Amino acid sequence: MQKKRMVRRGTALLVVLSLALGSTGVWAQAAGEVEYSRGVGFAQSPGQGPRTLGRGLPLQEGDRITTADGGSAIVRLQDGTRMTVRPNTELLLQQYKFKAESADNSMVMQLLRGGLRAVTGLNTVSLGIASTHRGGSPIRQPAPVTFRKSTPPIA
Repeated sequence: MQKKRMVRRGTALLVVLSLALGSTGVWAQAAGEVEYSRGVGFAQSPGQGPRTLGRGLPLQEGDRITTADGGSAIVRLQDGTRMTVRPNTELLLQQYKFKAESADNSMVMQLLRGGLRAVTGLNTVSLGIASTHRGGSPIRQPAPVTFRKSTPPIA
């Protein structure tokens, strides 16, 4: 009898713990990390407090990256994509699924305000999520965005 009660309590505790950890984003996929930051900036996971942007700060799927006036950051994602987040920017890493040598990698970012510059990943294992999904932009924005491919002039 006492053994059944202990098993029920243990199961209930596991369920409560799973719900608590799931709602804080502990199991969200790691998306990348901050390589460089300048000025004031934050990353915030759903249901958690803001974390100050700084070198080595891990970023997860669902994080909202915000930079203030004069603030900027360089972010490196796991697929090799590098992004420069400009001052006064708010960017949501809405969806990020990456596994090396997988065919169902995907990335959706929402640019809420401000600007960013991104160079897709070009490692030898994968060409990066953004470069393999040519059918549409992985960035959602409220206003029109101009994408420009620039190469240095050939001398």
